[in-house]
Amino acid sequence: MLFWSLADGMVAADLSSGSIRQLGTGLRSLYLPTGHLVFARSADGALLVQGFDAATLNTVGPALATSISVVLRARGAEYGVRGAGGGGRPAPGCGCR
Repeated sequence: MLFWSLADGMVAADLSSGSIRQLGTGLRSLYLPTGHLVFARSADGALLVQGFDAATLNTVGPALATSISVVLRARGAEYGVRGAGGGGRPAPGCGCR
């Protein structure tokens, strides 16, 4: 799986099938091993988290804002995600399990 952002739009691709899907608006999307996407909203710098089904390349449920803001730069947003043991976890405040 590969993720990228184009003109404030998130895109996912399945490298084995070649399937490409537009996911919505957002900057610097990251896929977490928990089955979530984390991305920044360009309008206000909010960090959002949303469920993601990697098998179908579909988002699951609504995007939820966390209590974290990110730094917006001319080339996008800057943030990182770290979890215990390197496993990754949803961003704090997202209401995800």
